[in-house]
Amino acid sequence: MLVSKRNISNETIEQEIYNTFAQLKQEKEITIACYLNRLHLPCFNRKYRSVKFPYESLFKLLIFQKLKGIRFQSQLERYMRMHKQELHKLDMISVPTQQIISYFINNILDEETRQLIDFITSKINEISNKFGILFDTNILRPTQPKEQANRTIYHNKSLKTKEISILFKKRFSSAIDLNIQKNSIYHKHDFIDLMLHMCNTNDFAENGSKTFQLQRMKIPNGDTLLYHLKDYNDIEQIKRMFLSIFEMIWETARKANQFQRIVDCSIDYTSWHFYGDKNAPMVTEMKPDRGTTHCYKFATITISESNQRVHASCYSCRAFRQQTGDITDTP
Repeated sequence: MLVSKRNISNETIEQEIYNTFAQLKQEKEITIACYLNRLHLPCFNRKYRSVKFPYESLFKLLIFQKLKGIRFQSQLERYMRMHKQELHKLDMISVPTQQIISYFINNILDEETRQLIDFITSKINEISNKFGILFDTNILRPTQPKEQANRTIYHNKSLKTKEISILFKKRFSSAIDLNIQKNSIYHKHDFIDLMLHMCNTNDFAENGSKTFQLQRMKIPNGDTLLYHLKDYNDIEQIKRMFLSIFEMIWETARKANQFQRIVDCSIDYTSWHFYGDKNAPMVTEMKPDRGTTHCYKFATITISESNQRVHASCYSCRAFRQQTGDITDTP
């Protein structure tokens, strides 16, 4: 028995999602279950033959699964059994089995409603970033290494890389602005997908776009990507994006309880030789080397302990060093 088509517009849904976030704007940290408990949409109020689980609760459970980053229904069932408080936030007194969830998806929901769940999920992610609210998404935690075959290690690494890429797109892509015009044939997510592919394969723009075209048809080439990366007239725009993304990553790691104690860190300075105008933005002085006394300089701080991997980078420029009082080349 498929539910009839909805009579609510996407604009109405988006406005209600926004209004719910506005009520919670003072809380920078909120669980997904708590937010869904506060969210009320007309599309939740559907009547069907339910025995133990209301339509609204199962509908929200599917949104919860997507926001939480849980891939399989069996994993969702196990998770809910271990987190009964979140279960109660979804107005459930017992955990629905994998069979009940599958039946609800395949026999109660029609294709339009399943697409609606995807739309609601994407809008919740998008608007939560605008309000600066961080959800309790599944964070990848470091585990003790085990003796595994090379094939298993490669497979697990590939899976984790894919999960991190999806997490990045969901959490941080809203903070990236590529100055894409409305008449562009490519969207922002096309460029982000290409950059993630380049990062995962340690490739450069031209060759990375060619190898990615083997997987997807609609991909911008390397020159198009570089054009948009160079199309920034305001350096402050780049600084704001860098700081926004860094703060979001830092807050995500802190919320995952990655900073439990004092650790040993190492700081490394990297210089890129510069041969142009010494008064150019972000250029600083260095000892004479390879025919120049100027460079771009970066500082990187890294946790240097086993099984702990958090690092941060900072650009070094003349204005930044003058503001901090460090106008010499000595660290």
